[in-house]
Amino acid sequence: MTSAETDTSDRPLVRNGASSGRRPAPRLTVVGAANLDRFIRVPRLPEPGETMRATAPMESGGGKGANQAVAARRLGVDVVFVGAVGRDPAGARLEAALEREGIDTRFMQRVAGVPTGEAWIAVDGQGGNLLFYIPGANDALDVDAIPDAALAAGDAVLLQNELAEAAPRLARRARAHARRVIWNAAPVDRWDPAMIALTDILVANHIEVVALVPGASGPIAAATRLLDMGVGEAVIVTRGGAGAELVTREASWHVDAVAAGRVVDTTGCGDAFAAAAAVGLVRGLGLPAAMDLAARVAGLAATRPGAQPSFPRAEELAGERDPGA
Repeated sequence: MTSAETDTSDRPLVRNGASSGRRPAPRLTVVGAANLDRFIRVPRLPEPGETMRATAPMESGGGKGANQAVAARRLGVDVVFVGAVGRDPAGARLEAALEREGIDTRFMQRVAGVPTGEAWIAVDGQGGNLLFYIPGANDALDVDAIPDAALAAGDAVLLQNELAEAAPRLARRARAHARRVIWNAAPVDRWDPAMIALTDILVANHIEVVALVPGASGPIAAATRLLDMGVGEAVIVTRGGAGAELVTREASWHVDAVAAGRVVDTTGCGDAFAAAAAVGLVRGLGLPAAMDLAARVAGLAATRPGAQPSFPRAEELAGERDPGA
């Protein structure tokens, strides 16, 4: 795809959280996928070949990149989002929703002739899910058309593996601007080994982290090996209801999952965790404190349906002192 096929013109600059006489809010650049999510509720996840009645259809914005941008913005940092949508009603709807959140979308690409990405998600009575997605315009993101200003706009750059081929190029450019690179290595159906040495903070769940290191005896061994392979600062391994592990070259920490209520839907909880950890880091928190914030945010998200609709705002984190204050 050539840059002539994308449209990033006439975009307003959306800036929030900073005003005259106050220090600017921390900023985060998120590059990733944007999808239109379609949810249904089922009593349990079906077996192969089984027909099942579904209820409660719902649509909302999705895609790991857009999810993480929304989750971070609701925690009070300024967010620049870079992604691609089609020139279709779904793309216009997703872009408008991001702008309503106060996210800077001026670097979004509108791709001609390719539909906006979509995902179909079935959620069972215990909050588990079954997800399928069609990348659509996400796979047409023109990395060369992303200006350096987008990658230099934040204090860190948060990437996901939905843009597997583009991730190393984006990480190199971010590092050229001395920006911290946080890589959420999901999904792991395809990935570029070059990302390991280009990543400062790697976030993956306990299945994904082992997939990155074939032959590893378990998630912690895999995390340790990834540090040996070149991850700069730390590997964060999420375990759902079992909490998460933070592994550095010096030590490891465990953070418990936060049970904020009955689990309704775990869709997007990994995105909520990764985004909240990134928010903590750009606000200057240490890694363990950022992990604690992430656990609180993911715990609240699990008690609500959907991905983006479930993400809490900073004021909802009962007892959480605003680290940016």
